[in-house]
Amino acid sequence: MKTNTMIAVAVAGEKNLTRITGIRQLCDVTLDSFAKLVARKEPGRLYCVIECSERGAQRKKGEPLYAWHVGDGFEHKDGWWTETE
Repeated sequence: MKTNTMIAVAVAGEKNLTRITGIRQLCDVTLDSFAKLVARKEPGRLYCVIECSERGAQRKKGEPLYAWHVGDGFEHKDGWWTETE
């Protein structure tokens, strides 16, 4: 994992990603916390971990770092983060 990388969770819309959490440092604790939050969100949508500027004002360009998937036969709470790069 990168150190001092600031991240947030966003939900994928038709045209862009909309941030739905505050900015936190990338670490396993943060990803676990985000996973618990996303597990309570609406199923059938794609949730992504995006890299943000250190000041938190905007998203950094590029692909999301992780995506939250809900596979066939899984309840929404049984989804998982997967790396996108």
